[in-house]
Amino acid sequence: MVDNSSSLSLLTVLKPGGSSHTGAEVKPAKTIDQIIGLMKKRGLAVTDEPRLRRALFDCNYYRLSGYFRSFQINPANGGNRFKTGTRDVDFLIPYMMNEELRNIILKGTAKVELALRSRFAYLLASDGNAYTNEKRSL
Repeated sequence: MVDNSSSLSLLTVLKPGGSSHTGAEVKPAKTIDQIIGLMKKRGLAVTDEPRLRRALFDCNYYRLSGYFRSFQINPANGGNRFKTGTRDVDFLIPYMMNEELRNIILKGTAKVELALRSRFAYLLASDGNAYTNEKRSL
């Protein structure tokens, strides 16, 4: 049984398998309005509906659920009600911070990748034998 009282519970796989799992239950698609209604019914206090709507539309319910599972009573065993006092911003702010951090890291790694690729190409082009089929010993 998974203890969801820790913030580290976000790293726990609660129900492995996902939609590609052959034994997965097929559920009908829900609109964003239906999803928000379900979250409210489960006890979520929605303080910024446009932001929640945008997050659900941009990343989808299942990806976002990784951020709100620790705010639910017992999601590993079907207890999907939110703990008393849980607001949408409790998981939307960390989600958006993580997204921003991911974008910063990707931008930085793209610059490193470009520099390495460019230098590698330069070094290959500088060596007259780089594009021949000659075997060379290292």
